Amino acid sequence: GTQRAVIQEAYQIQVCIVPVHIRLPLNDTTWPCNGDSNGVVWDSNLVNSSIHWGIKYEGESLADDTSYVWRVRWWANVANSCDTALTANVSPYSAIALMETGFLGGVSTLPGRAKWISTSVEDFNGTRLGTTQMRNTFSLPSDCSQVTRARIFAASPGYYSLMINGVAVGDAVLGAFTVFTRKILYDVYDVTDLLA
Repeated sequence: GTQRAVIQEAYQIQVCIVPVHIRLPLNDTTWPCNGDSNGVVWDSNLVNSSIHWGIKYEGESLADDTSYVWRVRWWANVANSCDTALTANVSPYSAIALMETGFLGGVSTLPGRAKWISTSVEDFNGTRLGTTQMRNTFSLPSDCSQVTRARIFAASPGYYSLMINGVAVGDAVLGAFTVFTRKILYDVYDVTDLLA
């Protein structure tokens, strides 16, 4: 804020799992957990500390491919403008922030959910493969009136661009460099609006 002589004395952090029926993104004031405990996977409660960054998550184990929201509030001693006396104040909760988990145990731990797609030529040992296009067609079920959540997990050893119905997904062209025979990183894209 704009006040001077503010000293944080304590904080509280809450993390809540986002129910699958809630369409993201949430507005910045909607707390999706009914009450203060339903769906909350971590509530630090009041922690007497002036630490305001680098706080380790200490809640329930996070699940693969899951959306969570979190919020924080803090207690501070604020100097009165008329004198130097400090008075305790609690902030309102912060705007809600979204975080999502990836495949925490790796793709191999999710049988049937993730599949590698490739061309018939798979030589990454120095042979120049040229440009390859891979295309797939799919239809949503007719009883699917509204898509509430759709993600693409994309990985490529090198360059790639991704499109849905002719619309670019993200702006990445270069994948992060790794030794491809040991590790290939993936990007996650929210494509819900492209399927609605």
